[in-house]
Amino acid sequence: MSRSASLALQISISIIVTLLLLFLAPTPIGILMIVILLFAINDFVNRRRRLAIDSFNRLLHDVAKNGGSIENVASAFSRSGSLKYECAQFFHRLRAGQEPLQAAEASDLPLSFSTAVVMTTAASGQKSPHSLDQDSATRMDNDYREGIPVYGQFIYLIGSLLMLLFVLMFFHLFITPTIGKMLEEFGIEDRYAWLMKSMGSSWLVFGIVGLGGFLISLLVLRIFFPTRNFFSPKQADRRASILRGFAEAIEVGIPYSRAVEIGHAVSLRAAQRSRMREASYRLERGQSFASTMNRVGWLSEREANWIENASPKRTTELLRLIADETVRDASANLRWLMGIFYPVAILLLGASVMAYGFAFFHSLNSLILGLT
Repeated sequence: MSRSASLALQISISIIVTLLLLFLAPTPIGILMIVILLFAINDFVNRRRRLAIDSFNRLLHDVAKNGGSIENVASAFSRSGSLKYECAQFFHRLRAGQEPLQAAEASDLPLSFSTAVVMTTAASGQKSPHSLDQDSATRMDNDYREGIPVYGQFIYLIGSLLMLLFVLMFFHLFITPTIGKMLEEFGIEDRYAWLMKSMGSSWLVFGIVGLGGFLISLLVLRIFFPTRNFFSPKQADRRASILRGFAEAIEVGIPYSRAVEIGHAVSLRAAQRSRMREASYRLERGQSFASTMNRVGWLSEREANWIENASPKRTTELLRLIADETVRDASANLRWLMGIFYPVAILLLGASVMAYGFAFFHSLNSLILGLT
């Protein structure tokens, strides 16, 4: 089955399952549960694919740098995993004699910029003087491991919220109407009955959606963060990949214009291709490399001043240093954000349970006292 056919099948199954679940749970809370569940599943699938892409690029980077067989890497990843369709096409194109970079581009293979540069130099017979040192690899692995507890907190919140919504939906469908009917039939008024009903109504949905929208707006607007240059982990990885790719290109003597062409060829995101085209245009007009990197948003003005008029060796060192700092800052910012959001979210979930429990038992107490 081709990649497009598999994607179409996945989309069709998702639509059918969503419509079925919406039919079975037509309440506002049920709809919210379905949305959160689908979001969690989609996040798991995307994270699995990102890990596969990262593993593939790291292995291909090292194999190409050391003169190994790229075909063997493509063959290994074509058997299973999230990249098996792209790698299968890549493998067949390599066997047919196509250049590695052209084969990757035609196969829509998600190559990182630095891996593409290494493949280009390996195909031309050049040797890169730099190898991925153990300290750098250890730093990247540590950054990845530091993000696991944060992701675990996020998954715990998703699971807790789903469980809370499930319980509230059950009470809203089977318990709350019964108590309300009994209070109405016996003519008993309870001043907190509205609270029990509101916890199962659309107001709770609006509150959760509003809180999520507020937090997302903080991320987009980049306010209330410890640094001005806030990057999410995904943004930081993309920026670091670009900087490390230029560092690789400078070390092997690839001109900036050619490096930008390589980056444009392997870019699958429209925004990154647009930046590569802008960088190519600015370099053709005679702007310096540092100024170009600043204008397209890959370096801040202060970082661009660091590499302005620096030697090629010093420039590569600074680019790798900035890339590592970007990833570390993103991990630190994410931990800082979750350090605030996680306890607040737990308190809000606890307050929701406490509010419903108080209203529920107060209604039972009013009903018992009214019948005695």
